[in-house]
Amino acid sequence: MKEKCKRICTIASVILILYLIVPCITFAVSAVTGFMAGWNEAAAEGPTDEPIWLITLNLVLAIVSLANMIVPIVTAIRLLLGVRKSDSPFTEQNGKRIGIIGICFMLIEPLGFIYDIVCSGVWNIDNFVGLPFSAGLVMLCVSYIFRYGCELQQESDETI
Repeated sequence: MKEKCKRICTIASVILILYLIVPCITFAVSAVTGFMAGWNEAAAEGPTDEPIWLITLNLVLAIVSLANMIVPIVTAIRLLLGVRKSDSPFTEQNGKRIGIIGICFMLIEPLGFIYDIVCSGVWNIDNFVGLPFSAGLVMLCVSYIFRYGCELQQESDETI
């Protein structure tokens, strides 16, 4: 059973690494292209009417949203590699990693709401699905289950 778990973790970590690399390359190309197009348009039209705080807030939200997409994927890769290398998946570190993934999932929709409000000035409730938040809440619960499993594993190891 351990070998099967390690094999699945290896395959899943390779897939997640590819899943992280391909969108990052696509995002980087799109960002550079969009920046250059915007730069050329701004140079042709002159200064923009948007206040600098709004432009800065958009940039900060974009960076935070990007980090909120990358952090759970990198954490999941570390989790899978940690499970593959250890004897038991029930470690304190794995519980923390699952908790980080859960928190990032819970932040997806609030960040989207803030971004919608900043960009359009309107809060659109139609975009709220609740699935990422619910999944994040479940992941947070699983995190505490893993931590409890870690305590039970330690007690079991001490009694033998």
